[in-house]
Amino acid sequence: MTPPAVIHVRSAQRTLPRRAFDERGFAAVRQTEGSRRVLAVESIGYLVPRTPFSGHVHSVFARACNLACGDTLLTVCANADGPATLRLARGRPIDLRDLFEVGERFDCRDERARTSSIELSLRHAAIWRPAEPGPRLAPARIEAHLRDAGARLDQRRAAHANVLDGDGAPLAAALRDACRALDCEGAARHAERLIGWGEGLTPAGDDFLIGLIAGLAALAGGDERR
Repeated sequence: MTPPAVIHVRSAQRTLPRRAFDERGFAAVRQTEGSRRVLAVESIGYLVPRTPFSGHVHSVFARACNLACGDTLLTVCANADGPATLRLARGRPIDLRDLFEVGERFDCRDERARTSSIELSLRHAAIWRPAEPGPRLAPARIEAHLRDAGARLDQRRAAHANVLDGDGAPLAAALRDACRALDCEGAARHAERLIGWGEGLTPAGDDFLIGLIAGLAALAGGDERR
């Protein structure tokens, strides 16, 4: 998937209708085409496209709503920043299932993303980017952190069943071995089978892959093969 172009948000040239956002970050605003609730967006991930784009609501949960935009999945939420995230203004939690419907269309232009009943106002949103990584820890400290993380995972696994400890264990082991052997083709094949597999809001297989990639990126150093 090719990330969308990054374009900084332009200063707004229009005047929004006068309104007061409540503690939940939205207020009802009557537009010419009907009444919409307006949700203020506080920050936008640097991979969210800034040029006009359209799509549909992919999935909705209490605290997150995923918007499909071509091959890109954007996330609207109230409690986290991320590369492809639109974080709402902070305030009392709202249930996004009351605001968005799976399959409905949205259009984003002029610093506003709209469905038939909701408007996301991007006018005052800041651009979020991850902090630059700090210096790498000494190998002994990395090993100590890995042992601590492994012990904590073992404790959790003892109380919570996980597909990666059951049906997915052979596949996870095969992916691990392929990475160790620098078998890129095999690693990609095993990784593809893990995508979307398992329990959880983010499937366990996806969580495993994110952790694996983060670990590889952190430990590969200057090794071109890694």
